Amino acid sequence: MTQHEGKPEFVPVTAGAGTLTATLTHLSPLDFFKMDFSKFATGVGDSMRTLLTGESSKAPDCLEKQIDVDGVTLKANRTKNESGANIDAVWPCLRSDSGQIQLDLRANGNRAWLARSQPDVGTGVLSAPTSGDATAAGFFTLFYNIGKHRSTGTLMPGTTLTYTFSPDNPPARAEVQVDAGLLLTSALVYQITSILDITGASTYDNVEKIPGTYDCLLGAADTLDTSDKNFVDNFSSAFNTILGCLSAVTPGPLAFLLNIFNGGAGLVSGLLTAAWNEITGNNHGIVTIDSSGRPKSDYALTWTGHTRQMHLNADGTGDVTIFSGAADGETWSATWDTTATGVTVSLVSLTSKTGAGLGDLKPGTKWVAALQKSPDDNKTVLHFVDPGKDLRNPNEGFYWCAEKYGYSYDCGA
Repeated sequence: MTQHEGKPEFVPVTAGAGTLTATLTHLSPLDFFKMDFSKFATGVGDSMRTLLTGESSKAPDCLEKQIDVDGVTLKANRTKNESGANIDAVWPCLRSDSGQIQLDLRANGNRAWLARSQPDVGTGVLSAPTSGDATAAGFFTLFYNIGKHRSTGTLMPGTTLTYTFSPDNPPARAEVQVDAGLLLTSALVYQITSILDITGASTYDNVEKIPGTYDCLLGAADTLDTSDKNFVDNFSSAFNTILGCLSAVTPGPLAFLLNIFNGGAGLVSGLLTAAWNEITGNNHGIVTIDSSGRPKSDYALTWTGHTRQMHLNADGTGDVTIFSGAADGETWSATWDTTATGVTVSLVSLTSKTGAGLGDLKPGTKWVAALQKSPDDNKTVLHFVDPGKDLRNPNEGFYWCAEKYGYSYDCGA
């Protein structure tokens, strides 16, 4: 390293017969630049651990809160590892919006996560990350903002990833896995550019400005994340990719420094193996969704039985027609709603009467009902009983059938 017009200037050095030689085009003091790869690896490892062990956020109020959607009660449990212990890798929360079920995965700490849902509803929608600091965490976020997105959802530090489900296909599970390749790539790029920028190269700024650089660097992250080779081999390949990406943003006279980094790849990979194992050792989180009840669509049907018919509408209204024999009957408007075990149906007003009518129905008459298997032929039926009676007793009340479930003899002839 020398000086030219008051600025640091790097010139190539050749080695031979125990002698280092540098050729200058002007008179200037000369200091030899030496890369200490053990310190470089320590810096990378420290950056990675900072990303792994940053302060955790406070648990949100919505954590493990139930929501009711279309008659179904749902609750997202805390994130656990494969052994069933709480790890709170992300904060999962459920909410309902415009008739849809939304599962929010909120980042907890400094890690980035690859995420997926069950059922699979795509990559989800990520809230906007905001960080441009020249730190490993800053690169972490910039890689996501400007680079390609992965086929799985990616949850970045300080963001929320939202999956949307229909009530007919509610969430059952979500999984997250530390994006270890992106984490290591971010730490490496930060350390390399920090060293290069000592010369005034502004490599960090160039990485952001020159098109394609982020996609190139994410290719290195993909190599680390998806290859089935051992870490040392993966690292060597990814490190070469990173240096190739940075060569496009490093001023020509400084490009030879990248060759110095390349020469230390083997040493650095060995020194980083422990840090890599720490990243990938406990990196899998599982979110399970508890569900109870049935959606209203299971009940909002036309129901029939012997000398009776009932319409339950999706908006909670309906009508009930019941005859005693062929000549006497009544039709009533009704309301209905779901319960933890089924539905309740209440009569509102008499809308028509045939013959002598029935005489024992009145506004407010109510039945408690549940979908069950019919005693005689194991078909799904809606079992009606008076309030206070036992729905588990097949001899109580009466049964309704719907075309959706097939007709049962228990609904009558």
